[in-house]
Parts: sequence; C-alpha cells; structure tokens
Amino acid sequence: MKRNLVHQILFFCCIGGCALSMTFTTSCESKNESSEYNPNEPVTLTEFYPDSGGIATQVILNGSNFGTNIDGIKVYFNKKRAAVVSSLGNKIYVITPRRPGDGMPDDGDPERDQVDISVVVGNDSVSYDKKFKYRIQTVVSTLCGRPKNDNTTKVGTLGETEFPEVGFLAVDAEDNIFVCPRELWGQNKLILVNEKQNMSSIIIDNAGQFPLNQPCVVDQGQGLCIPTDAGNTYWSVNSIDFWTPRRRDYMAAPGEDPGNIQTSYKHSFAYCELDGHFYCRAKDKNFFLKIEGKTGYATVVEVGDNNLLPTADCYMTFSKSDPKKLYMAFTNSHCIGVFEDITDPTRPNNFKIYAGDLGRSGHADGRGTESQFNNPRQLVLDEEENLYVADSNNHCIRKITTEGVVSTVIGNPEKSGYKDGAPDVALFADPWGIAIDSEGIIYIGDLQNHCIRKLAIE
Repeated sequence: MKRNLVHQILFFCCIGGCALSMTFTTSCESKNESSEYNPNEPVTLTEFYPDSGGIATQVILNGSNFGTNIDGIKVYFNKKRAAVVSSLGNKIYVITPRRPGDGMPDDGDPERDQVDISVVVGNDSVSYDKKFKYRIQTVVSTLCGRPKNDNTTKVGTLGETEFPEVGFLAVDAEDNIFVCPRELWGQNKLILVNEKQNMSSIIIDNAGQFPLNQPCVVDQGQGLCIPTDAGNTYWSVNSIDFWTPRRRDYMAAPGEDPGNIQTSYKHSFAYCELDGHFYCRAKDKNFFLKIEGKTGYATVVEVGDNNLLPTADCYMTFSKSDPKKLYMAFTNSHCIGVFEDITDPTRPNNFKIYAGDLGRSGHADGRGTESQFNNPRQLVLDEEENLYVADSNNHCIRKITTEGVVSTVIGNPEKSGYKDGAPDVALFADPWGIAIDSEGIIYIGDLQNHCIRKLAIE
C-alpha cells in the first residue's frame, strides 16, 4: 500500500478508554521516562491489539525501547513491511500491509492466515510470541464494459466504455490496462484503459480481420508486442512514441531458413528479460520462435523429441524469480506445462506437466496432475510466484502455488453468468484474459460478458 493512501485512512483509535490520535499527542497513560531508543537496552514486546484483521487494519503494538523516531522503526507482518504511523516509545501505531499471510492458512479456516509480527529498531529485531490472524477477503467487481453488449465498441469514461467479446489483457509499468477485444472477421482494435484517470481510448483502431492475441510487455514495461493469427504479422506499441501502432512482420534471422519460420495461430508472446527476445509457439509446431524485438529477426528454437508437448493453443508467461523458466497453458489439452530452462530446451527432463490432467478436461482442485482444468487460457504470476489462470470453460479463476497446489479462487465451474461479489456468489462467462498490476490487483477479460472484471484479494 502506498504511503499517501495510508495517511488518508488514519483515524482516532481508542486504547484503554483513552482517545489516541494518529500522532499520539494525547494519552491518559504516562510515557516512558525516556522515549528515545537506547541501543544498550533490549527492545521488548508485550502485546498487540486487535489480534486479527485484514488490509489496512490499525494495530497497536505494546512494548518498550521503541523510541519515537518512526524513521528508525520497521514493523513486518511476516515479510511484508507495515506502515508505521507513530510511536510513543512504548506503543507503536501501524497499518497492516496487503496480503502478508497469503499461502499460510491456519487451522481449518482458509480465510484466515497466521502472521508473525516483528519489530526492528537499530540492531534489535524481535517478534511477538502470539500471531496475528490475517483475514483474506476476495471480491470481484466490474471495472468497465457492459454485459449483453451488442458487440459495439465505445470509449470515454469507464462508465461509457463498451467492448465486443473481451479477449486478452496486459498491464504496463504505469498500470495502464490494454485490452484486446475480439471482433472476429471485423476491425479488431487495441484499447487502453486507465482506471485512475477514469478513461479509455483506442490505440489500434483497425488491426484487420484477425484478432489480436495475448500481448507481452517489453522495454521495462513501456511497450507491448502483440501477436495475431495472420501469418508472421504482429503489432507493437510503445509509450516512448505515444503509443503509435506499428504493424510488423517478423523475418528469418541471417542463416535461418525462411520456410522454417512460417507460422499461423500465434496465440501469445512472452518476453524474456535474459535475452531481450519474445517467444512464441504456434499451435501445431513442436518448436518455439525467438523474435528479436528491435529487428524482428526470428529464429527457430528446437525443443527436441518431446512427446509431452501437446498440440494445443498455447499461452505463455515467464517466471519473475527465474527469468529462464517458462510457464505454458495448453488450452485444448487442459493442462499447464513448464520449461525449467527455455535457454536450453533440449536438456533432459527440462519440460514437465506442471498442473492438470493432460488431454482430459474437468474441474478438480489438488496437487499438480491430480487437478483438472477445462480450456485454460491466459496466465499471470503475482509477486510471490503464484500462478493465476483464466480457466475459461470452467468459468473461474484458478491459482497454482509454488508447490504446485491448484485451488479455485473465484467463479463457479458448474455455472456461467454475471455477478460481482465474493467467491460464493461471483460468476463469470468464459474468462480468457488475465493480468496483474503493481498493487497485485488482478484484471480479468470476461469474454462472453464483454467486461473487464477486477479481482482484489486482500
């Protein structure tokens, strides 16, 4: 949570019958004889309250030898740093960070996580014996678009914005959302949505009859490269030149046989930070194309005789923590795969089915190949390396942890529809696209509802 937002939500707390302001200027308790941090004395912790809460909960930490200089105090909920508002020396007033306990469920209640609170002052680092119970709240809302739209496109304010079927999404470094609506055999477009400015605008007005597929973000989040179904054609836009669209065709790199790079049905691009290329795998090819962004030169990357690689629509994303690792959603084969090292694709045991039952559709949560998907499409990683997948024919969003455990985050696999709200009520209709912004908010391209949905897990 950004600091300026924190200061907007502070209010007076009551502690032991005393009205305590956000600057702690009033207190009916006596302060420590010395309110300055003493490096020769230990920092001690006694209690905190409340003992549970969600995002932006105001928490009081009791103890001693904190000092009053908040710049010298760090408070962590697990590894997430909390905003320190003020300190009296024996009390610290903090605001809980977003999702500090994600992935650490407590005894039997998946909506609560047990979180350690630690205080760092100077060279002292201490933790409370008791844990804070963090309540995760999951809710989906509609950002823009109108269900039952008649396939028209309108831009303007978010309330005025309408889409045809919403396909794939991307989010750049400035949290602009890029939307690839699907106007089959029409004038396909690329639309920019800026939530903070409450506006949408058309970036590519007519990409032709072939839809724009899953983009990849390039140039440290400043631009996009967008594949199409049409032969070697792709599009690029960049904030540096004010999003001027450029239609491009990749070509064989020097020494590469031009016949080898002829492909169609390029469903996604994925950008590799290691080599500055974006990767693509056509539906019916047992190899990748590696395309150099500046020149458009394409090279075939052979993957060897890998019988596990299915023939299927393929959507891809690179790992954030290990940029040579490539995750792949195989739509028609209903599974998620991973290359541990795309820079050495023929290495033995390099590729595996990460989650889902190869070739078998269904819906089942569980570990790895015990789980089931039904036409998974775009996938995205959060900052903890959890994968979120638009499981289109199950009408829901799935999550895969770093341990390979699959769960259903929101949506009803037995029912399509349109409804905002918590996981027990929210409905989607064939979600295809998914992207994530710098705050961890997930955006969903809800194809048949003609909407962008906003998923907050807080």
